[in-house]
Amino acid sequence: MRTVAIAFAVILVFLLGVGLASILTSGSGSPSPTPIASQPSAAASPPASAPPSVVASEPASPSETPAASPSASASASGVPSATVMFRSLALDATTVAGGNPRYISFTTDGPGSVQIKLASVTTGQVTHMCLRLGSKDLLCTDKANTSMTGTTKQQHGSWRLSLQGKGTDTPVVDVTITFKALSPKVTITHARFDGTSNGPYNGIIVAFATRADGQARLDAQWGGHPFLYEVDLFNETTPADSVTLGNQGPATGTTNPFLVKPAQTYRLVLQNIETGFGATDMTASVSWP
Repeated sequence: MRTVAIAFAVILVFLLGVGLASILTSGSGSPSPTPIASQPSAAASPPASAPPSVVASEPASPSETPAASPSASASASGVPSATVMFRSLALDATTVAGGNPRYISFTTDGPGSVQIKLASVTTGQVTHMCLRLGSKDLLCTDKANTSMTGTTKQQHGSWRLSLQGKGTDTPVVDVTITFKALSPKVTITHARFDGTSNGPYNGIIVAFATRADGQARLDAQWGGHPFLYEVDLFNETTPADSVTLGNQGPATGTTNPFLVKPAQTYRLVLQNIETGFGATDMTASVSWP
């Protein structure tokens, strides 16, 4: 009987030890979530089939601290997103004298994020692209195809995207911008209006999706020389609603309001219909409901 009691005690101690060890192991075996860095790690590269993506937040700065406001989620949820694409935008080389970056400026309403997607139309050509909030560059990349995201806590953020060919490259690109705005508007600076003799550098093609009915508007200026020009607003959802304003001018600028319908995709084209006489700098703004 004594031998049996001793054996039973040994088995009981063993079972208690195993149970306690199991409880400790289950408590420490699940690792805590790993924080996501605001900048991608150099060691971690995306698959070759997908363009790289970068994320940045606005730098901490007392001068850019937003005023007291409701929670970010509540503020952001009340502001709809707008999407715009600059199609077949030809860029200057960095190394060419007189070459300029194309600057695309816009304003966001409410805290949230800005998404940029760059796609090169010309094979093997690299774009130097930087996204700026206020007076600070959040991030820059040298890629042919890429995407980036910037975030802000500001109630009203002033953004600028710059694009220029890397080195001697002169890429033609499609660039898409998605941002939160109550009344979306984009302005491109140092676009070109060179005429039919230099087609890739002749005017702009801007596509946008409307969220409500109202008025879309084009405002453009191209320096001191008057040209004949054409403006087209193609409705890619309802082609019958497209508008062509041919043989306009001669003038050094244009202002064109258009009535647009909700939930439609439009493509706005502005081009110089004369031969031109060389590089002609142009600034243009496009707004839509």
